[in-house]
Amino acid sequence: MVGGRPYVTWVRDVLDNWLVQSEGEKRDDPNFPPLGRVITEDWKLLVDALAYHCDAFLTIERRLFTQAPVIQRYTGLRVLRPTTYRDLLAPWVALYT
Repeated sequence: MVGGRPYVTWVRDVLDNWLVQSEGEKRDDPNFPPLGRVITEDWKLLVDALAYHCDAFLTIERRLFTQAPVIQRYTGLRVLRPTTYRDLLAPWVALYT
């Protein structure tokens, strides 16, 4: 564990693989109109997630999470809170402990 943050170790573990897998990949820059009450700064992050073909976007921002149904309906991108993601993974935790 680096600095008390287990996710930092995970990011470092997958970084090389991600760089190799994404090498030469052209990023699209979709210019979707802002949806619902999503602010511009959040929308830029969502555009990046869409450009990298992500299935989900984790956020702790309540305002963005409340727009999750609208975002998913128009883009297919699931907006999740860390606790929601944890609950989705809960059935498989026993496989890794």
